[in-house]
Amino acid sequence: MARRVGLPSPSTSPFGQPASNFSQYDVLPDNSADDGYEFQKAQALWAAGKMSDDAYLAAYQKYVNGLDKKSSTYVNAKQSLDRERYTMARNDIVARIDAGDESAWNALLAFDRQSLSGLNQNSEEYQQRLQYVRSTQQSMFNIQYSEMAAKVSAGKMTNQQMYSWLRGQARGNLTANNGALAQQIDEYAEAMSLTIANERRE
Repeated sequence: MARRVGLPSPSTSPFGQPASNFSQYDVLPDNSADDGYEFQKAQALWAAGKMSDDAYLAAYQKYVNGLDKKSSTYVNAKQSLDRERYTMARNDIVARIDAGDESAWNALLAFDRQSLSGLNQNSEEYQQRLQYVRSTQQSMFNIQYSEMAAKVSAGKMTNQQMYSWLRGQARGNLTANNGALAQQIDEYAEAMSLTIANERRE
């Protein structure tokens, strides 16, 4: 069974806000053939759970393709579409974890890291996605640490082995670009070192 430790819950928006405001689409003329209107209908259907993600993204792409590429509307719409794709792809992986696929944790971390590629590190988007990387790293460590602690409690792992494992984690791939997590693990290792020293004095 998958253990959820600090996992950001799936949502339409990865940053805690709805991706779109659909209230303006409640009442629309039935005879409009405008691409914008067709996209509004797709938004409303998708928000109501009556359209698949793939169909919605296809409608979104069609709408973006029809915009003037030199307009601010096109720039904003394209950025919004890219964000929707990112959010849905991430939510799909989170859903696998929720369904009990623990191997999906590695896929989530790889996805979160890859999502930073090409972004300006000073941008708000980069910083928001970086928080997802760090949240995933923290969750993965918490799960692994709980498993190791259980082994120590059951006598299946020594404190020395636990110390060695912690030291390896602090400098391993899991903590890459996450100084706060590396420091936390170092503190755990230091506490375990003191426990070992006390045991030797007894």
